[in-house]
Amino acid sequence: MGLEIRGIGCSLLAGCLVVLLALALVLGPAEAASKKKEKKPAAPSDPPMTVVIMRSSAPGCEPNCPQWIAAEGRITEQTPALFTKVLKLAGKRRLPVIITSPGGAIDSAMAIGKMIRARKLDVAVGWTLASGCRPGDKACKLPKEQGNVYRGLVFSYHGYCASACPFILASGQRRLAAANSYVGVHQGIATQVMERLTYRIRYKIVNGKKKEVVRTVVGRKRMKDVTTTKLGKSYLKKLRDYLTSMGVDSRMVELMDKAPPSSIFRLETTELAALKLTTDGLDASTLVQPSLCKATPPADHCVLVEPPAQAAGTAKSKKDDGKKLEAIVANPMTVVVVRSLGSNCEPLCPQWIAAEGTITSETPALFREVLNKIGDQRLPVILDSDGGDFDAALEIGKLIRARGLEVAVASTEYIRCGPETPGCLAKSPASNIYKGFLLHYGDCSWSCIFVLASGARRLAGWMTPALIGDPESFVSNAAGLPIEQRIRNYFDLMGINQSLMDLMKSRAAHGPYNLLPKDLENTGLVNSIDRPESLVKPEKCKSSYLIGNCVAASS
Repeated sequence: MGLEIRGIGCSLLAGCLVVLLALALVLGPAEAASKKKEKKPAAPSDPPMTVVIMRSSAPGCEPNCPQWIAAEGRITEQTPALFTKVLKLAGKRRLPVIITSPGGAIDSAMAIGKMIRARKLDVAVGWTLASGCRPGDKACKLPKEQGNVYRGLVFSYHGYCASACPFILASGQRRLAAANSYVGVHQGIATQVMERLTYRIRYKIVNGKKKEVVRTVVGRKRMKDVTTTKLGKSYLKKLRDYLTSMGVDSRMVELMDKAPPSSIFRLETTELAALKLTTDGLDASTLVQPSLCKATPPADHCVLVEPPAQAAGTAKSKKDDGKKLEAIVANPMTVVVVRSLGSNCEPLCPQWIAAEGTITSETPALFREVLNKIGDQRLPVILDSDGGDFDAALEIGKLIRARGLEVAVASTEYIRCGPETPGCLAKSPASNIYKGFLLHYGDCSWSCIFVLASGARRLAGWMTPALIGDPESFVSNAAGLPIEQRIRNYFDLMGINQSLMDLMKSRAAHGPYNLLPKDLENTGLVNSIDRPESLVKPEKCKSSYLIGNCVAASS
């Protein structure tokens, strides 16, 4: 937009004071308040965006863990510079971007988007729960060995991307926004910054005509800013061209008019897909699952950090571009009996078998030991595993099916101490059984799905990460049938639809795939999508129909 200049009269010879009104256009969306109480985009006073590299702090992840770029806060004119710095720090690694933002400056968002697309990075709507030091906390100093990398876990729930933020989401190679996250747009606004400038101008007469010689600003006064939602045809074209270049439907610009700057028009899952603003409706955590680093080869954003004691003189296993190594088992599976700490359930409380960690060749022996210990008790198996040894997983599955046990995916929260604590049982009231309760989230990926498949009844939650990949990526020491035929025979034995194998093969060329709830049910891998806690509810031990895992305290 050009400057509108208005002058006042002046003397031809002596010079004069000229008052000018200059209008400058600063484009960017107003920070908006959402129509929905649970998702209010931030006010302009909210902190500007922080952009940092995060590394998964999930148990059992080390030494080869996924890393990502966490971008949270208001987009400002300084934000592109922060992205430039972090991308330089990331080097050639293709770290996904996990973003939560109320919006900010559209031009900055598009500048960031161009950087992301040039790197072919994935973008997901979500937020990072930091473990230890939090980005932006000046009182917290990262340990020297972490460099400039923070630790944390990714969640979609309550993640949001509003106002200018969708222009960053649009840039992702893969673009993820789960149903429990929030994406919205509204009218952009142009702010006309008004200033009254006072000049001293000197003239001279040349051939009878006045000619300006020197113009000096001698006064500057800020006037009241003027805002408008009319961005102008050229700028709207700029927005449409940007979206088109990202493979996103430019109709998103028209949808911005659905809500004034004081509100937000929420884009539902179907609209996000129709606009191609998202390529998947998956949880942001899908991009940073530790199981991605167990694949062969590991995902691009897996970074190996060997423990100091092993860093020197340790033979390298498989190399991946000379920088990343095949992960070693840092968190082998524990298999223990847990008793519910539910209120007032004693003396008859539900118990379960908690199997957590990476499956190793020693894991079947642990299962046999626990199954022998519980005798005829039909305790459900609660799984939380990123996979591991293929042969061991099949062996464990056959042990579970022979006992007719139920299997669910969840994680166990131990009270006082857990199996990783030396001497824990000696401190517990029950000398041979841990105490705890279930958390509804858990992971069952790669070879873990063969253990899940063995349950007489199989449960998983809506947000259960269950990654699969090329069946030929599994390594077996057993002689005889090829891997694919062994898996097909196992699925037949467990009553699992062969469409699961077909899905594994079809996705092989596209990398890891997270099974959706419909995939879990359609293939028969689970009987129902339900909260796993239903298997161990203490109140069921009070009913006339006792569940099979209700155990008296003296047992």
